[in-house]
Amino acid sequence: MLGNPTAAAMPLAHDRLEVLQVRKLVQCVRTGDKAQITKLVQHGISGLINYQDPATGEGALHVAVTRNDEAVVTQLLDLGASLGTQDLEGKTPLMTACQYGHLQALETLATRGVNMAVTDNSGKPALFHCFHPTNRHAKCLGFLLECGADPNTRDEHGFPVVCGASSEGLERHLERLLEKGADPNAREPREGKPALVLASEGGHVECVRLLMSHPSIDKNGTYGEEGLCALHRAASLGQFLVIQVLSAYGADFTVSTTHHENAVFFATRSNHLIVLRLLGQRGSPTNDENEQGVTPQKLAKQEGMKDAMKELKKLTSFQDKIARGAKPKGAAEPWAIQLYDWTQVNKPRLLELCREQQSGEGGVITTEAFTSVLHTMGAPLESEGLTSLLAIYDKKGEGVMNYDDFISEQKFIHAQYKIGPGDDIKAKKGKKGKKGGKKGKGKKGGKTKIVCPIYYEEARPPTAGIPDSVIEKEMYVTDMQRFSGLPTQPQHRYVDDSAWYLIHPERQYMQLYEAIRHSDLSSLQTALNAGMSVDTRDKYNKTPLMIACAHGRPDVAKFFLDRGADVNAIDNFSWTALHHCAHSGQEGLVRLLLDAGANIDAQSCNGGTPLMRAIETSQKNIVKLLLERGANVQKENKNGHSALDVARNWGDDFIYAVVYAKAQTLPPVVKKDDKNKGGKGGKGGTKGDKGGKGKKKKGDKEDSLPKILPGPPLLPLPPPPRLPTPAEYLQEVRRTTTLGSMHASTHVKPSPAYRPRPAWVSRPPTSEDYLESLEKMRKDTGNKDFDLDETRTPFQLQIEARVQAMDIADV
Repeated sequence: MLGNPTAAAMPLAHDRLEVLQVRKLVQCVRTGDKAQITKLVQHGISGLINYQDPATGEGALHVAVTRNDEAVVTQLLDLGASLGTQDLEGKTPLMTACQYGHLQALETLATRGVNMAVTDNSGKPALFHCFHPTNRHAKCLGFLLECGADPNTRDEHGFPVVCGASSEGLERHLERLLEKGADPNAREPREGKPALVLASEGGHVECVRLLMSHPSIDKNGTYGEEGLCALHRAASLGQFLVIQVLSAYGADFTVSTTHHENAVFFATRSNHLIVLRLLGQRGSPTNDENEQGVTPQKLAKQEGMKDAMKELKKLTSFQDKIARGAKPKGAAEPWAIQLYDWTQVNKPRLLELCREQQSGEGGVITTEAFTSVLHTMGAPLESEGLTSLLAIYDKKGEGVMNYDDFISEQKFIHAQYKIGPGDDIKAKKGKKGKKGGKKGKGKKGGKTKIVCPIYYEEARPPTAGIPDSVIEKEMYVTDMQRFSGLPTQPQHRYVDDSAWYLIHPERQYMQLYEAIRHSDLSSLQTALNAGMSVDTRDKYNKTPLMIACAHGRPDVAKFFLDRGADVNAIDNFSWTALHHCAHSGQEGLVRLLLDAGANIDAQSCNGGTPLMRAIETSQKNIVKLLLERGANVQKENKNGHSALDVARNWGDDFIYAVVYAKAQTLPPVVKKDDKNKGGKGGKGGTKGDKGGKGKKKKGDKEDSLPKILPGPPLLPLPPPPRLPTPAEYLQEVRRTTTLGSMHASTHVKPSPAYRPRPAWVSRPPTSEDYLESLEKMRKDTGNKDFDLDETRTPFQLQIEARVQAMDIADV
């Protein structure tokens, strides 16, 4: 069936006629136009059927194999297409069929005779191109092996095909290779690792099972100067299931490296507790010393692994008792341990064969049939162990047993051996009891943990396109020389047609927070049109509306509110947009958000409200506005402080006066702990003064705590005699300067959809326009005087005033 034609690179088309005819032939192959294919081959240039497109590297036969079109492949072969031609990557049509898993095209090529020893530019023969995890590719590999391909094939670097299937976890490919006589002990040339080690490192359990069940396998094969084996690598990487397979098929758990270190040392260094227990129970010594005289327990102590130390101590004690001839609680026979691991590995196949031999309902099977199933599958069980096993499940000696009980319950082994890779075996800390029957100590009360989600950026591949944190910037294109003499720039496309004859500049991108800070509404609208969500989040969970409020941009905030932005969205500290603008002192933004339905009493992760944020930054106008709109003065944060407590602690006379006046108009808050408070009162617990004379329990709060917690002792703050006048408010507000937050960053997911670019956009604001907008905003907020060298926040001004007052009082 197989010939030996020589492989050669396909001729490349050079002149225009050759290129056009090759591309036309490839197009006809794609569409399956057989008549046109015949016409082109017969009347075209000589040897057209074997020509290759120089731009794409496509040839007629390669394209037909890619489409898995048997009829076209047969037609091209009848017209003289060469089976040995290679494309730009050195792949023959046979390799292309294997790469795509097209079994029909592969069979068609094989009937004409192919050379399977040919390699591509990377030195790989056809068998290596079947390494894909699909059933179709496994069938292609099996077909090549049936056609005579060597199962011990190597590439030009000496890498065997068995090692390739083992390292990639292709169990169906590996099974076919082993059936055809592949060497299970093949080694890769770089480090000399056997196929079993490669499968163990990758955690490919089924590949390890296939290799370990092979009669010629070296179960303890080592490699390298250190003498590492599959068990050492699996223990180092925490491959629990792989170690269980090695135990099921009789691997030596006492094998050591040239440095006298067994698998327990590797599991200890990796701090895999469940693997440590598995190794200790399967007979790996836990108290051996390496060439430096260090035991695994000492190694765990040096590395500070307390849980590993405890586990090793238990396992060492367990093994010492067995070595002395004692039988500790739960100890199992070696045959029972290996049989349990073998049952776990082969459970699906064992269950299937037992169902075939089932003689009754409910999982009943004869002991002879069960013994036959175990021998057929090669169970690691001798006659002595088999007798003990049947005595457990056939206690009455009737010759029948329930195989479901054997597979599911495993009564022949203690529960301590029935562990899985996901079990948590750390010692749980319980309540320590005391002598005399007293109650143990309870858990210590810790601080409240606040969950703050932060989205970390992964490394971006070079083909990822633009970063996620930028948006496209709208460009204003105009002929500056043409309109340089005009008093004003054109405002409409009918006046300015520069964009039609000027070269449009390349696309530029900008950070989203920069567009918000500079009020670039055109770029923001472009981003929304491209698919950006109006409530997109940055890595700190802030929305564009929050950024606009933090930077004091009312026009941008209104822009997003008009487009449906969520006014009550929260960031990673549970701040809403109202928190941000109250903290930055933007009165206009506060009114805008309140009119849009913002929750005036929204609480952050520590219970802070927008009113508290305005109090902490001494924003008097914001405090007055929030109180007028019905902000709750009595709402407390997690420290138990109300807005009045915050105002007292932060020491602003004007704000304290306003909040105090508001609090005086409200009824006192009755807490749940204050209801029916008393000791040994009369019936019903309301017996006047005697109710408070009972013994106080440990942890009870004092009744004499002040309702308003005192702040820093700067100056005493008695109840104010009067409220500040509007003139005093205006004078105090003009002395303050609003400072927005200085940093934000966003993640924007741009849409890959096509968007037509407009030929003309609105003229962006100039530097003079930007300065005028800032001046207007300062006038609107009452900030007429602005000097960067002498700028003070409202809180700084308040502290300076109080320090000066203290100095005067001392004099």
